[in-house]
Amino acid sequence: MIDYDVCGARLSRMELGALRQLLTVQPDGTVRARDGMEMKPGDLEASGMSPREVHELMRKLKANPVPDLKVEPSSAAAPEEFEERFAAAAPKADQSDVE
Repeated sequence: MIDYDVCGARLSRMELGALRQLLTVQPDGTVRARDGMEMKPGDLEASGMSPREVHELMRKLKANPVPDLKVEPSSAAAPEEFEERFAAAAPKADQSDVE
């Protein structure tokens, strides 16, 4: 879940197309950068991406730290606490309406 939902990103057709212009897959499965090729934001816009789409692609490609989602069991709340909180949050039925 962390790798896909939290730290992963979906790419649009145009974002994937831009990456395909920069990278090539060799017959042996090696991914290689095309020799000396670079794409600036203006190049991406010229290929049909809007400024917003360019910004989103740049955001997706920036390295982000993996969040530490480890839970310390000793600091967890007791099940009874959740039971009380859920009971307090649930709407109460008016007994006169039940009949």
